[in-house]
Amino acid sequence: MTEVWKPVVGYEGLYEVSNLGRVKSCTKTVYRDRRGPITFQEKIMKPTVTYKGYLTIDLRNHGRRKGGFVHRLVAKAFIENPENKEQVNHINGNKKDNRVENLEWATNQENMVHAYKLNLKTSDAAAEARRQKIEQLDMKGNIVNSFNSIKEAYEITKINNISAVCRGVREKAGGFYWKYADEGKGSDFNAS
Repeated sequence: MTEVWKPVVGYEGLYEVSNLGRVKSCTKTVYRDRRGPITFQEKIMKPTVTYKGYLTIDLRNHGRRKGGFVHRLVAKAFIENPENKEQVNHINGNKKDNRVENLEWATNQENMVHAYKLNLKTSDAAAEARRQKIEQLDMKGNIVNSFNSIKEAYEITKINNISAVCRGVREKAGGFYWKYADEGKGSDFNAS
């Protein structure tokens, strides 16, 4: 299969993603005060694997860093989404296989049904995921609080959408970044 490259949505001219699930930074020249211009050549980027097995890439724009899930970058660039579905499903169940033909837009329900059909998720696994420890971070990425579960965090803070931030669907909730306690710092949140 021939590799086709398209701009990463929201990072046009800075990054490109391929139909084979690879991401590269584009050639760019950065002007530094005393050192003058520095040219950075195009480079294939090495993704990080989250504890859930998804591949992420750190994207930078104007000095700001944001983690991007590779499967979402591929889907946004290559797959139309006329029904405005919010999630991207890995058809073969392999979260590291981000080829365009292995991805499809799905609703949360469609994604869950698919996971159960492939035995990727069981009721016990779903319950365990809800019990994972999470951390609340300030805008600089400093941990300000820890909770035994998303439910506990909500009950104490009354902040909605904590789970969506931990899963990388939203950037922040209640003015804070949130992450699962066993994730590496910076894998799914954008602290400047």
